[in-house]
Amino acid sequence: MESQAIQGYITTSNDPVISHLLFVDDTIIFCGAKEGQVRTIKEILQDYERATGQQVNFTKTNVLFSKGVRTDTRSCINDCLDI
Repeated sequence: MESQAIQGYITTSNDPVISHLLFVDDTIIFCGAKEGQVRTIKEILQDYERATGQQVNFTKTNVLFSKGVRTDTRSCINDCLDI
């Protein structure tokens, strides 16, 4: 079952939505600047930690925003992720 909890990034209408990119030891996650989406990502990361015993290193974690995202929204999202 496909959930719409996380909105990925769309380059053009003909391309698939990009929700994440995985590299050897790095992950990039794309989502909208909405608290609900960020909470969903945090829950997924917590599930991953419980399932694997590995931990996300939030000191090496960055959040990048589009220029149109308001300052209060940026602060809310960073607070939600404890960054």
